[in-house]
Amino acid sequence: MSATGGGVWGIAVAPDSSKVYLAGRHTAVNGNTRGGYYSVLSGTTGVLIPSLSNYVPNNANRQYGQDVVAVGNLVFWGGSEHLINAYNATTGQLVKQHSTDRGGDFQDLEVVGDRVYASCHCYTNHWADYNWWQFGRPTAANAPAGVQVTPIKYVAAYSALNGNYISSFQLDVSAKQAGVWAIHGSPDGCLWLGGDLTRVTLEAGNNRSLGGFAKFCDGRGDNQAPTAPSDVTQTRQERAKIVIRWGASTDNVGVVNYQIRRNGQLVGTKNAGQAANYWFTDKNLAPATGYNYQIVAVDAAGNRSPAATISASTSGNAVIAAPTGLRSTLQSRDRIVLNWNKVNGASSYVVERSSGGAFVPIETRTGRWFTDRSVVPGTTYQYRVRAMDGAGVQSSPSTVLSVSTLP
Repeated sequence: MSATGGGVWGIAVAPDSSKVYLAGRHTAVNGNTRGGYYSVLSGTTGVLIPSLSNYVPNNANRQYGQDVVAVGNLVFWGGSEHLINAYNATTGQLVKQHSTDRGGDFQDLEVVGDRVYASCHCYTNHWADYNWWQFGRPTAANAPAGVQVTPIKYVAAYSALNGNYISSFQLDVSAKQAGVWAIHGSPDGCLWLGGDLTRVTLEAGNNRSLGGFAKFCDGRGDNQAPTAPSDVTQTRQERAKIVIRWGASTDNVGVVNYQIRRNGQLVGTKNAGQAANYWFTDKNLAPATGYNYQIVAVDAAGNRSPAATISASTSGNAVIAAPTGLRSTLQSRDRIVLNWNKVNGASSYVVERSSGGAFVPIETRTGRWFTDRSVVPGTTYQYRVRAMDGAGVQSSPSTVLSVSTLP
């Protein structure tokens, strides 16, 4: 990936790691201007996804992003000329656009529980669902009907679920020109701020000096876990595939995703809010084998539900039989020839070799013979063979055969 025209200042990864988001001064990614300022890349290949990279600017000459965060199915972008954009992670379309008037850019974003906090060097008014720069920069007294205008002091709060502005969050702080440059959410749900903060007004009305940073706690940390997913069922059974489905969990704030574990190991994640029902397809499994699945709902604060469990199994015959009759038909100084009996249902065979240590696969054959030319004269080797079916399921190994090359 190559970002050109300026630097990348903010990076975020989707909750399921499928995408990477960039914010910055760059004007193109790999030569594609669709990736300017706000870019969506494949989490696997790093290639730009143009259809999702829908930067929506204002009409100001200065355009750039400072930071980006991904939470649930929303991506929040903050940057120049006082914009906060919230994009739908699935469609790439703009969901919400907020702005401030006189002051400065949004500089840092942080997810804390069910909120996204955005810092800036803005100190006058916040305009919810309104691009103040684009629509003529009116005064607060002349705000269009229905537009919510509230004071702002360097930090704004938004819902991580729908992108709405939370007007009840108001800090009474003072700072020098740069404002708040960094935000950090602590596990207790509190917010640490760093910048050129100089003063804070306490609840009792007293002022206190600040040395550039402060901690704020509003006691509203989300500690309630979602309910367990309901009605877990197996909806499809194949020789190497299992499909399970479950009903949505409920939460006091909202479920972000569902984590699926097979026999205790994480095998998949599904984002919440994309469908009324949820399902997961588990592939490349062994035939006629049972597995235990656990589905856990996770909210934006990281609270985890009790696990919903189900035992599911693949269909088909038992694991393919091991080869028999492994023998050597030729031994010389520089080669050993092996042969074995046919196994019903096998599409190929895996030859493994040991020189006294662990067995290592050295060849996969569709036929029932193999010539090993990577041998040393006067050396003893141990061989064994596994059968493999068309789904890639391997048998247990054959009986070990010991063979020596001629001196």
